[in-house]
Amino acid sequence: MKTIEAFKRKFYVKAPSLLCPLLLILALVLLTRPVFSQEQYPIEYTDFFTKAENIFLMHPELVRDVFFGLIELKGNRSTARSRINSDVLGCRNYIKGNKGCRIKKLKMEQKASGLTGSLEIPVNFTYVKASRHTRAKQRIHLRWRPELIKPPAVSVQDFLNDVWAAKESKYFEIKKGIERIQLNPVLERDIYFITDNRMANSLVGVYKKLPTDRQDSITFIFDYSIPTKRHITMDFFIHLKADKVIMNKQVFYPVERKKHW
Repeated sequence: MKTIEAFKRKFYVKAPSLLCPLLLILALVLLTRPVFSQEQYPIEYTDFFTKAENIFLMHPELVRDVFFGLIELKGNRSTARSRINSDVLGCRNYIKGNKGCRIKKLKMEQKASGLTGSLEIPVNFTYVKASRHTRAKQRIHLRWRPELIKPPAVSVQDFLNDVWAAKESKYFEIKKGIERIQLNPVLERDIYFITDNRMANSLVGVYKKLPTDRQDSITFIFDYSIPTKRHITMDFFIHLKADKVIMNKQVFYPVERKKHW
């Protein structure tokens, strides 16, 4: 008997059958899984968030937030917004190659890549505390410290080219002096969830000495963005909230969020 190890799973087969078609098919399947498949999570977030395309891919509607953060509306604001959503950010079938429709294209790319709009990040918790919630339940407060992320920057002209838009129209104009966009991911650091007394006491006991093996994880999803002008740069602070926590191999869902940005 020989042992073949593939992705840490062991398969026991007889030596003569090592090159049988079934194993070749299995190897092909394992090697051609999508880049964002669950088996390959967690993604290294410090690399992921250095690319603007990844941030837009995670939440395609961010394209709309960024565009409206860059412009001044003209005339009737309601009419201008409606026309921008349909003529600039919407799909225009009468344009050869459908070069607009950036949001829809990103959604299609997101689906094809297997990225579901969430990102699982391996973490080491730096703070674990339980407090009474009800007679039978406790509130767990977790805290972690994100690593430094180099935020990506995109020129305004490149962004406009991507959405197939001009710098000015009868409905809008780009804010004066803005030449580039910087996307700044902000990951929620303080997380709260509710669990029963027995589980809470167990977690506090296990995490009395905080582990450093990054075996726990937090899954983040888009929350909101805030634009801020800085000289020739429009900063967009992309706030991401915790949607799921895996702690000591147990899954928990935050039910209360307190901002500590």
